[in-house]
Amino acid sequence: MKINRVTLYNFSSYVGENTIILDTHDGQNIILIGGNNGAGKTSFFTAIKLALYGPQCFRFQDKNNRYTARIKELINHDAFLSDNVKAYVEVEIDLPMDRTHTLYTIRREWFFIEKRLQENYTVYKDHQLLSDKNLDFFQNYLFSIIPPNLFDFFFFDGEEIGDFFATGNYSNYIKNAVLTLSGYDTFNIIQKFCDSYIGEEEGNEDYDEVAKLVKQEEVNLSTYMTRSTDLKAQKQQLDMQLLSVQEEKESLDHQFERSGGLTAQEQERLETQRATQDRVKNDKAKRIREFVESMMPLYITKDLAAIAYKQLKDEQAVRQYHIRTGLGYCVLLIRRRHTWATT
Repeated sequence: MKINRVTLYNFSSYVGENTIILDTHDGQNIILIGGNNGAGKTSFFTAIKLALYGPQCFRFQDKNNRYTARIKELINHDAFLSDNVKAYVEVEIDLPMDRTHTLYTIRREWFFIEKRLQENYTVYKDHQLLSDKNLDFFQNYLFSIIPPNLFDFFFFDGEEIGDFFATGNYSNYIKNAVLTLSGYDTFNIIQKFCDSYIGEEEGNEDYDEVAKLVKQEEVNLSTYMTRSTDLKAQKQQLDMQLLSVQEEKESLDHQFERSGGLTAQEQERLETQRATQDRVKNDKAKRIREFVESMMPLYITKDLAAIAYKQLKDEQAVRQYHIRTGLGYCVLLIRRRHTWATT
């Protein structure tokens, strides 16, 4: 396996996108990376291992809370200043398969959805995205070529060499590495995975915690099942009581109607009609009262009106008589004056 390129985006001390080309020449296939303390050498090796192995980079069999916590620690702090937090590691490798060399691009990307860290793992073979089935096959093939315990032999931090040989486990580490290189580690791999599945792996706190949760949930489930059975029995009794009460109500309603009684609906309907008729009656009584009040003075002075009418007619006749007699006197006087003037 040959690594051609590594791209880091907001990973550890690498801000933004940083691409590192790892080209080698024939006969010179070792790359030395130097830098001051804190420059990002260890982060660079961690990024490559994380891209290849995922949770097993930190000796976790699968994704869990501790793996998520480690990833959050590795995301650059400046990335959290953005509304959309994003970080990824991308490794391009040249991998021999079926006597040919194939170009693979491995990418692990992290982002937040509803404040929860999500990981997206994709692999491209010659720039073609692998399906889920082929992705599992590739992962198993990668583990068979260079297992995680051999990674440190090819990518190691010079500052940690002294600490590595100062511990008492370096002989076992070298022994396991030689067995892996020779292909004699099959039983160790089987034992390791079996131990992880049955929860006997040393320091497997996640399994113990999950086992406790499962046991507690089983107890809760049993309690809920018992409670559900009791509630179903109570519901059945209440349904029977409801049916009996409904039948009794129908019988009482029928007897009430037969005895001439009125139901609540009938009473409401009659009350509505009565209220409407009362409004009509009050309106007509008001109109009659107003008419009587307006005509009452004329009714009271009915006889006086006849006398007054006769008196008015008499007065009119007298006025007409005086007008006629007064006019004749004036004519006679005018004639006499004319005669006198002629004489």
